[in-house]
Amino acid sequence: MCYKDFQEYFKRVQICHFVEGYVFNNFKIDTDESEEKFHLTSMTVSDSGEYTVSLSQKDTRFYSDNPADTEIKYSKCSIIVGQ
Repeated sequence: MCYKDFQEYFKRVQICHFVEGYVFNNFKIDTDESEEKFHLTSMTVSDSGEYTVSLSQKDTRFYSDNPADTEIKYSKCSIIVGQ
């Protein structure tokens, strides 16, 4: 299957790696343009270990069968990790 066909038939693909004993947790921030221009979230890690932090946005293919006809604004996103 070529990449163009893949894009047409699969609106969303998520590739995961399963590790026995790992715990999954997530949260969603709903915003619109009338709200604040940024959101700040804090995470406290109480136990040592391996952690994965990620950030995602829906793309134009999620909203329409014809992405060229869809106008959405992507957010500028950053993750800053400190100790």
